[in-house]
Amino acid sequence: MSRHITKLGWLIIIIIVGLLLTGMNQFIHRSPKQAVNQSERMTKIQPIEQIPSKYPEIPILLDSKKTDTYHSSIQFPTTKSETINNEVKQWIDKQKADFKEKIKEDTSTDNDHLPSLHITLEEHKVTDNYYSLQFTGEGANEQPIIKVFNVDVENDRFITIDDVLNMNDDTIQTIHEQAKEALKNEENTSITDKQLTETLTNNPEQWNWSINEKSLTLYIDIAKESESNNLETLDIPLDKLYLNLNKEIHTIIDMSKEQQQEMNKAIQEEKKRIRQAEKEKNSTTTDNGNEKYVALTFDDGPSKEVTPRILDILSQHGAVATFFMLGSQVDYYPDIAKRVADEGHEIGNHTQNHKDLTTLGQNAIHTEITESADKIQQATGIWPHLVRPPYGAYDNDIINHAINNENSLILWSIDSLDWQSRNAASVNSKIQTEITSGAMVLMHDIHPSTADALPELLSTLKEQGYRFVTVSELLELQGQNGVGPHYGYVG
Repeated sequence: MSRHITKLGWLIIIIIVGLLLTGMNQFIHRSPKQAVNQSERMTKIQPIEQIPSKYPEIPILLDSKKTDTYHSSIQFPTTKSETINNEVKQWIDKQKADFKEKIKEDTSTDNDHLPSLHITLEEHKVTDNYYSLQFTGEGANEQPIIKVFNVDVENDRFITIDDVLNMNDDTIQTIHEQAKEALKNEENTSITDKQLTETLTNNPEQWNWSINEKSLTLYIDIAKESESNNLETLDIPLDKLYLNLNKEIHTIIDMSKEQQQEMNKAIQEEKKRIRQAEKEKNSTTTDNGNEKYVALTFDDGPSKEVTPRILDILSQHGAVATFFMLGSQVDYYPDIAKRVADEGHEIGNHTQNHKDLTTLGQNAIHTEITESADKIQQATGIWPHLVRPPYGAYDNDIINHAINNENSLILWSIDSLDWQSRNAASVNSKIQTEITSGAMVLMHDIHPSTADALPELLSTLKEQGYRFVTVSELLELQGQNGVGPHYGYVG
């Protein structure tokens, strides 16, 4: 077929091939030039590098950039929690976006002094799971940047102010008062009253803070009045905030058993103070002017079904009681034991296994009482010093043990016989027949019939002018103390 191509045809073919070769040559020689330009741009962006971290489990990365219009240097963490990593990244991305927007608006840029964005990270390990990630830095026009993330890496979550404090008006007021007191006691600080007030009048969700077993730390921006530093901290002692702490705070910070007990004691004393104030305001008296009061007590719990019912009923009637717990039951239901304490009731010790202590030797008596007390403290944070011996049985060995361990032996003046009758009407009849002011009533929070009897019992006693007190309050009202045994008044 090529025999029929004319000279003109061959000429056209040669021209086309030449053009193709020329085009390829230009493409080949232009590509390196583009690569060089790309390489020049890349030299302005430093690769992300890892920098030293106090905690190997949370590496810190450094992202540096240097362009014709700005410089930036940003440190950020990488945890095993994607939730935490993503939210921190979102915050950093916002800082970048805000910075770039501000430098666009600034027309007075000096090429010798380009705008800079610098963010540094300081990590603090509070517990094995809880870290405080503290970001500080400067943005456009030397605007300070402050942000604290409190993170629970193991449980893939952020710790909020509501997780550590019962945030309400009383708590906020307490923090204001305690922060001002802490500021007065701080000698080397640049924080002013004005800066502190400005910080605390913000929404608490905007506060920068961290917490440990010693204090709540507030991070205060002082950049407006200080050229040397943008950030200072103010520590509020944790014991000043016990009444305002979330009841689950011990799951976030490492509180010792002693500190938990101290906190619970402070809470109980405050609840007692409130009850006393209410009593003085609304006290009911008999014809001869003497106040009527009674201590309701419950033995052998906590139980899964009955104790929560009894707690609900007591709450509905605004009544308090004393629960003498078995250590073996606390083992099964520690959360219910803790609820008893959290709701302001008193907790006593009914031994570990409900054995007749008079049949045991001194070592076994000690084991029965102290093992139960230890279980109760583990669950509630309270070490009980009121001991009710099973069956009301005691002897000199038991009295001596109480003396040596600063315990009080608590018996009763009215036995409801709820353990025998298992009948709500019988329980009410028995108590109401024998009731007298200053009585100590024995019941058990393991029988459903006892919970059935309680609403009528509480209503009737309130109508008769009785106030419900704990055993400790009853003893105080009666001027009794020491080992005892204590029974309450008998009608």
